[in-house]
Amino acid sequence: MPAKPKIIVAIPTRDRPNYLNATVLSVCRQAETFGHNIEVVVSDAASKRAKAAKNAELMARLRKKFPSVPIHYYPPGRVAPLKRLLEAASIGEKNSFRELTSARGHWGSHRNRLALLAAFHGGEDAVFLHLDDDTPLFRLVRGRLKKNPRDELSLFLKGFRQARANGRVGYGGTIVGVPDAFTSVGDPHQRKRLSVVLKLDARTYSEGHGGSARILSFEGLQVPYKPFGISEDVEHCFRIGFLESGSVGGLGEIPMAMHIGVMGAKSPRRARNIKLNASRNAGLEDAYLFWPYLVEKASKLGAVARH
Repeated sequence: MPAKPKIIVAIPTRDRPNYLNATVLSVCRQAETFGHNIEVVVSDAASKRAKAAKNAELMARLRKKFPSVPIHYYPPGRVAPLKRLLEAASIGEKNSFRELTSARGHWGSHRNRLALLAAFHGGEDAVFLHLDDDTPLFRLVRGRLKKNPRDELSLFLKGFRQARANGRVGYGGTIVGVPDAFTSVGDPHQRKRLSVVLKLDARTYSEGHGGSARILSFEGLQVPYKPFGISEDVEHCFRIGFLESGSVGGLGEIPMAMHIGVMGAKSPRRARNIKLNASRNAGLEDAYLFWPYLVEKASKLGAVARH
């Protein structure tokens, strides 16, 4: 692997344009400051067209600001790469796409869609950094967003190389001193700017805060998420089975995905929701079987498009 390989930064988003803008901005600054070869792929599951339009506008501004960093934004629906993929897919692959990227699904379904788009742009030789839309790589200092002087991407690449040397498909860790999902989950006012939210409780959103991320090989990208559920990140780590975990920037060893929240579940209904989602995820063995071929086909179609 080259010293600075192509990194596909894969970001899912839904109805959080301010967080998304901050995250993509921070990634572009990392590339500009430290010379990384990155492409950003954003998959949007916006609930309304106006919110998708806002994200598209923000990403267009960032393209102009960082012309050397390709930023690919995909609104909800059958976007061009997915249309081409389905035209070339077998019956089994089409069924896998329908089951595992269903609009009826939850975050796992959305992340599967993102994986196909990431494979299309990255190919088999890229590495894939998965960031949530609310994990900007800015430093948090007393509740304020500051420029990050640390090369976070090189630290993740270091962990990734170690993981590959140990026979694992990727590396998952905590980025110390940056925001993460706790910030947005605790924010009842999504219209507020991220910096405003952070200042509401500077004691919580301080230097000690951290955000989780994972960097995977193409092999890891071929492992699908379960489409239904409220904690798909945890489930996906178990499905991969051999993901190396650790920390970036000073925290000790941590269980992977230990701080993934349960999104959208009210406590009185939680047990019922978990049981319902388990039944929805049952019987998808054939879909899982065809998924790696679908991801590989997306990669090959992308290679044709690039050349």
